Amino acid sequence: ALHGRADAPLVTGRVDSPAATLRGVTVLNTGAAITYQAGSLALDDGSAQLGSSQLAVSGHYGAGSAALQARSSHVDASDFNDFFEGRDVFDGVGSVSLALALAPRSTDARGYAALSDASIAGIPVGDVQATLANAGSDGVHLDLTQRSQLGESTLSGDLAFVGHDAVLPDFRNATFRAAATTTGVDLGLVARLAGLEDVGLRGVLDAHGTAHGTLRKPLADIAFTVRNGYVRKLQLRDAHGRIVSDGSGVQLADAVVVMPFGQATANARLRNTGALSGAAQLSVTDLHGMAELAAPHLDISGAAHADVRLHGNVHHPVFEANIAGQPGEISGVAYDQLAARASFAKNELTIGDTSLRLAHGRGTLTLSGTLPLEFQPFGLGPARRPVALHVTASKIDVSAFDPLLKDFGTVTGTVDANASVTGTAGQPQLAGSAMLSGGGVRSKYQSVPLHNINGDLVFSQDSITLTDLSGVAGKGSFAGKGKAYVVPAVGLRKTPGIAYYANVHATDFPLDVPDWVSGRLNGDIGLTQSGATPLLAGNAQLNDGAVPVSAIVQLATTLGDTGPPPAANVPGAPPLRPGHIIAYGGGVYPPGDHIITTAAIATPAPTFFDLPSLNLQLTTQASNVRVRGGPIDLTTDGSLDIGGSVRDPQLTGGFSAKRGTIAAYGVAFHVERGLLSFDPDQGVLPSLDATASTLIDGDRVTLDVSGRVDHLNTIVSSSSGQTPEQILATILTGSTAGALVGGVTQQTLGESAQRLLGAELTRSLLAPFSNTLAQSLDVEQVSFEFNAQGQIVFEVRKYVSPTVAVLYGSTITQPVVQYWGGSYRVRNGIAVELTTTTSPSGQTLYSLVVRAV
Repeated sequence: ALHGRADAPLVTGRVDSPAATLRGVTVLNTGAAITYQAGSLALDDGSAQLGSSQLAVSGHYGAGSAALQARSSHVDASDFNDFFEGRDVFDGVGSVSLALALAPRSTDARGYAALSDASIAGIPVGDVQATLANAGSDGVHLDLTQRSQLGESTLSGDLAFVGHDAVLPDFRNATFRAAATTTGVDLGLVARLAGLEDVGLRGVLDAHGTAHGTLRKPLADIAFTVRNGYVRKLQLRDAHGRIVSDGSGVQLADAVVVMPFGQATANARLRNTGALSGAAQLSVTDLHGMAELAAPHLDISGAAHADVRLHGNVHHPVFEANIAGQPGEISGVAYDQLAARASFAKNELTIGDTSLRLAHGRGTLTLSGTLPLEFQPFGLGPARRPVALHVTASKIDVSAFDPLLKDFGTVTGTVDANASVTGTAGQPQLAGSAMLSGGGVRSKYQSVPLHNINGDLVFSQDSITLTDLSGVAGKGSFAGKGKAYVVPAVGLRKTPGIAYYANVHATDFPLDVPDWVSGRLNGDIGLTQSGATPLLAGNAQLNDGAVPVSAIVQLATTLGDTGPPPAANVPGAPPLRPGHIIAYGGGVYPPGDHIITTAAIATPAPTFFDLPSLNLQLTTQASNVRVRGGPIDLTTDGSLDIGGSVRDPQLTGGFSAKRGTIAAYGVAFHVERGLLSFDPDQGVLPSLDATASTLIDGDRVTLDVSGRVDHLNTIVSSSSGQTPEQILATILTGSTAGALVGGVTQQTLGESAQRLLGAELTRSLLAPFSNTLAQSLDVEQVSFEFNAQGQIVFEVRKYVSPTVAVLYGSTITQPVVQYWGGSYRVRNGIAVELTTTTSPSGQTLYSLVVRAV
């Protein structure tokens, strides 16, 4: 309705709406009585409903004053989340009342607010009580308390308006003064609510602070203390400090953290301009205790002190550290003094003056100057960063580093070095030299120790040259040389690389790796890297050695798949169709991945302990090398070409047997011929094709063995034409299977036991000794066997031509019976022998026999 005069109109009315929207949020039952007169707008009996929250509002605004009254007996804070796109920002239920009157240089404020089970952004603040009152004639006083599972807080403060000449105050000129206290804040709960569970923060925080000044330039001083604090397993025995704001920036002052292994103090400052400054001191009395928490796999002990300086700005912080270590150990390496200087900025670490004095007078290592390093990726860099580093090693006793070798063995020798690196990180320039003298190695992996190892390194421009490397092992020796080149960081290369070659020459080197290989090694082996993968190439010859079959199997299992490649034709498997995968299995197939597919088979991600990436191009020869394991005991000659890579070796070649035995059915069969061959199409394990024979009661029994060494096929036959079952029965009982049907006599059992015992003793005890002795004497056959009387018979056989041999034999127990003569091989496995025997009585007998050899 419109009332009054034209120059002083009076407008009254009422606005009601059952439903309206405010910023897209529905507001129900909105209504108010409105009055306007003489430039003043009044609102009376106003109401609104948002969800379940009902609000009553009244007030006015004019040229000389303003007022607002709002109250609600029921407020659900979650009703206001619709203004935040439905996110759970607020929660809690309570009531609120506010009365505010404003006029120039006058403020009258009264009210309260109470909420239960309140939370903000999921953080529980619990029960909140707030009261509003006057602070002088033109100010507001606030008292607030909060209590929840997070802790308890209180806040009391005054807000005074300065230069309040209009109805509404100017908050830019307002001043404030406040004091706040919080106790019992659960840091573990805070970390979980903040999504920082992995930090492992626990404990209780107490804090008290004061603040004053203007809203644009607040001044604050907050003191904090952490009780029963932990970061994971790290106990914070004491943690306290202050956060100070002085208008020009924020400062961390007098911060102290006490831990079981030491303590840290820090002061830091962030200016409004973004500039950073600060210093920290870390004193560690127990490095082992610190490592157990920070790096459990690092074995370190002793004490250290570090001074850290901070400067730069928030976009480019720079940390500089000076570290001084008292006597201690790192992974068992003892030192008397450790000093280091380093700086870190923008993913770059610069190592400066550093020195390490080993304990017990074992030498000193010194680095002076600067060496820039990058972390991602780790390496020397950035490319244009200057390098100026000088390294000095004075009388370094390498035995000090024995603990790093763990169970590998021990080393001896002295290292002296004087070298420098200049230029840039992308193109470093080298100068100087290093020398190893009097070196030695003892290891369980090489039974014959190495000694008198000497060598020199020469650094010049972009190269490192190894000269005069030499050493002695037993009656053998080795010598080596090599060179490495620094590949500069140019073009697409971000960091410098290394290309190198090295060669080692062995002369009668006594190789003796227990349970793996032994013998005299001669040859040249070289290692070269010019591309991504190094190449190991060369020629080597092993003489008078031994290789257990178990070592071949284990090496094959380690280096690659022991079965044929998946693309091979697999017996019994159907043809592979496009898009198909064939999986097969069974005892007839060798070990390996029994999958046929044209697709790449997924392999596990490489780990630190994976085999190195190394290509192979080796030619090896063996002379008089014994291969023994399981039923096989062969002395062989031959050659083997090794190609491919360490992870996928390709072996080609073979070894022919000079002598040996194959044990089967409790009987030692003498090898007539044998070939141990390697074929890359059959995996890494070798195949054996051998024929061996023995005489049983005048009958020549032949054993044919073929197949891979992990799946040997055995065929047994006899010169008399017996079946395998009859041959086996003869071996076991001395009679054929048919003779056993009528019963077994005591005499037969006794002879069988004697035969089995003699065969087992021959196989287990005498055959290995015979082959070893034959290998040592370099004769074709030395045999020790038990005869029918239980005596050990010793026989030596030496071929003077491929078919003619001379022989000598004798019993080694009383009565002694000796014989000698000659043998003519008629065909493989059959020989005619003429021998003369001298009995204990002195009588000479001559015999002509046909036997298996």
